[in-house]
Amino acid sequence: MKRVLLLVVLAALSVPAVVQAGGPVVRYVDADGRAGPGGCGGSVGAFRTIQDAIDASGAGDTVLVCPGVYREIVSSAGRDGLTIRALEAHRAVIQQPPGQRVRDRQARVTIANARLEGFRIRPAPGAECAPVAAMVLVYGTATVRGNRIVGSPPFQKGCGLYEDAVVHNSRGPSGTFELRVAANVIRDFRSAGVAFETEFIPVNATIRRNVFARVHGSRHP
Repeated sequence: MKRVLLLVVLAALSVPAVVQAGGPVVRYVDADGRAGPGGCGGSVGAFRTIQDAIDASGAGDTVLVCPGVYREIVSSAGRDGLTIRALEAHRAVIQQPPGQRVRDRQARVTIANARLEGFRIRPAPGAECAPVAAMVLVYGTATVRGNRIVGSPPFQKGCGLYEDAVVHNSRGPSGTFELRVAANVIRDFRSAGVAFETEFIPVNATIRRNVFARVHGSRHP
């Protein structure tokens, strides 16, 4: 009965959600507001931003993102077990919104106990030198896989630049966290391609099959 009520409410809002019996929900994102189980060319309503789909999700849900440029800052905080996946590899782009000032050391994408797969993540034109903490900031148990994470272009190496492409900061409840960083292209960064801040909490990290390119500083991945 609860599942039926959920479907009715979603239909009224014209926001698609595929409810698996007794399981998680799949939500679609498309910049034109039209996508669904039939693909990105669907005729039903979809979320227009990744963050709106995340905010509507619960633990264990999946957000599928169609190709397009999504000018937003994304955070999965509070949605443990969430999967955020581009439907076509590297054709869904997460980019800082134009005219939006990013706070000092803020991340472009924050993933907390979740999966991030298949995106291109880049700064906004003219904002390449903003002093951010990372392009992708990761907390808890997480997977960052198959993304293209781009920092500052080489010709701007005299300015602030991004400090790290991917940072894992395991602040949180006690326990051992599992971090997987695999099959990403991480380029145009200042210091470390993948950096860790663990605060004495055990982390099992698997880092493999990544490509690191164009380091601006003296440190290496």
